[in-house]
Amino acid sequence: MEKTLEVAHDLLQSILEQHLFLFADPLDEPLVPTRDIAYLKVKMGFSGDLNGRFVMLFPEDTSKEVIGNFLGLGPEAPEFLTMTSIDAATEIMNIVGGNIVSRLLEEKGNYELELPCTEKFDPIDWQALADLNHLISFQIEGRAMFFQVIVF
Repeated sequence: MEKTLEVAHDLLQSILEQHLFLFADPLDEPLVPTRDIAYLKVKMGFSGDLNGRFVMLFPEDTSKEVIGNFLGLGPEAPEFLTMTSIDAATEIMNIVGGNIVSRLLEEKGNYELELPCTEKFDPIDWQALADLNHLISFQIEGRAMFFQVIVF
């Protein structure tokens, strides 16, 4: 599992910085989410030669701007105006999750990704997520971002 987390950590940081234009500073200890910042919780499973799931907590107010930058959409673009933060967070998970599974299988394995499921995150649920370990934490734009990898 340690190698899986290392690969996921390195790839996640690379994707955030090179494709989504976010500077991601790793956090040794995750900052506990509070109600001061609204987070979206995105879950996506995968199966095949490797089975598991990803869970991502992403700052809601950042997600739409991030995916707009990735797609080259300005704030006035019709596509940007109709996109929701949930749509954006879901697309971020598609990008990150697909890349991580592909890398873990060294681009040779077979796998299927489930459609990501996105919902608003309630900080009351933090302990259940933190207790599962396998949590990667970054600070982006002064806010924490969390990514969990579970392989079974």
